[in-house]
Amino acid sequence: MINAIVYVEELEKNGFSKGQASSAVKIWMKLMNQNFATKDDLNIGLLATRSELKEEIGAVRSELKEEIGAVRSELKEEIGALRLEFKSELRNEIGALRSEFKADIHRLDNNIVVLGSKIDNIEQGLTIKLSKVIVITVTLASTFVGLITKMIV
Repeated sequence: MINAIVYVEELEKNGFSKGQASSAVKIWMKLMNQNFATKDDLNIGLLATRSELKEEIGAVRSELKEEIGAVRSELKEEIGALRLEFKSELRNEIGALRSEFKADIHRLDNNIVVLGSKIDNIEQGLTIKLSKVIVITVTLASTFVGLITKMIV
């Protein structure tokens, strides 16, 4: 610590009496001991502060791990719920599309039946017209043959 004798002698050299010098040094030493920190005091405080900081950092790490774990858990739950919701909506959409597709196929089938019926009607009409053309052609041909035969004879 402080070598008090050296300071007492210094004060005596500068005009203080032995009692005055001794009292002044004692007062200063008492003041310094009460209000000043030594290197050892600072090292002890630094070690305590480091230890407290390590404990705080450890506590913060633990809290962060817990909070991150909780967030992960919440995210997993929300993602799972979204998956279920998406699957349900997708199934509904697929079902609706299937129904629409079946209805479209049914309409096409009906249109094909109607078209087939119209084609049959057109075919019958053409058959009748073709028969008439054949009858007219045979009649004309027989008339021409009859006329030609009359002209030759």
